[in-house]
Amino acid sequence: MKTGLRVKMNEDKSITITPKCLQNNGKSFIGATGELWPCCWLYTDREHMEDWALRNDCDIEELSLKKYTILEVQKSNLMQKFYKSFDTKTCRNNCSTDSWKNKHNTKRGDLTTVSE
Repeated sequence: MKTGLRVKMNEDKSITITPKCLQNNGKSFIGATGELWPCCWLYTDREHMEDWALRNDCDIEELSLKKYTILEVQKSNLMQKFYKSFDTKTCRNNCSTDSWKNKHNTKRGDLTTVSE
């Protein structure tokens, strides 16, 4: 398992996030709306990712599989910045230290890796 990342929530507080999307059994999620999301939780809570994109000067349209290939989305500015940040409420709720202890938190599956 990859070790946790420190995410600064505000001036006074930070938490440890161990992103499930970077683990062996946590993969990207293709939503019914035709986008490639970092995970199924962010698809479900899409407003958190949309807010993150606005705060980080990214275009949420970079997730669109109607406009881009899977590899183009994975290499997009949005995804590259996001995988260095994980600063969303969804990530804090589902990938913080406490979330890993919840044995009922199994909303993820395997997607085969896409390669060039």
